[in-house]
Amino acid sequence: MARLFDHPLKRKARYEAEYADRKVLDVACGCVKFKGATGLDYNVRSYMPQELQADITYDLNQFPYPFEDSSFDMIWCFHFLEHFQDLPKIMEEFYRLLKPGGKLVINTPHFSSVEAYRHWQHCHFFARGSFDYFCEDSHEWEFYNCRFKLADSKIFFDDLYTALGVGVIANTFSWQFERRLSWIFPASSVYFELQAIKD
Repeated sequence: MARLFDHPLKRKARYEAEYADRKVLDVACGCVKFKGATGLDYNVRSYMPQELQADITYDLNQFPYPFEDSSFDMIWCFHFLEHFQDLPKIMEEFYRLLKPGGKLVINTPHFSSVEAYRHWQHCHFFARGSFDYFCEDSHEWEFYNCRFKLADSKIFFDDLYTALGVGVIANTFSWQFERRLSWIFPASSVYFELQAIKD
């Protein structure tokens, strides 16, 4: 489906070009694997074309993942973390796998989206500040074995709400929007780009 405005899938296409010659891990890639990435998932969907299938079948609840420390320039994680029970543990594992300065890109349903509640396996709900606790601007990161810098975050909407200016309001005044208006103008997803800080 064509998108008129900024959207996570448009960003994906740009990153696929930018990271074409770099090492990318697509965690829980499903059947829409990041082009050129190593796909890691619970199962291989054999009915999909080879380039869209997971390369490695693995229980994503088992740590460590089967890669060396500092193996990847980017980890792509779309619509998976809302399913995962132990968020600090997987953030620590992502940190281990990233090279210094490597990028972690996350997209999940926003807590106001019906998609956040529709799937019975969803156990976490995300707002724009959900990953602040793992970032260097917050002293909370000291409680975890990881340290990130928040490079970007954005609340996304469908094209209608974006055209009406809801996205501008939500991203300019996200604290007020999420507490007062998000149930009136529900978002579709929330997006994060985190950079691994390794001394």
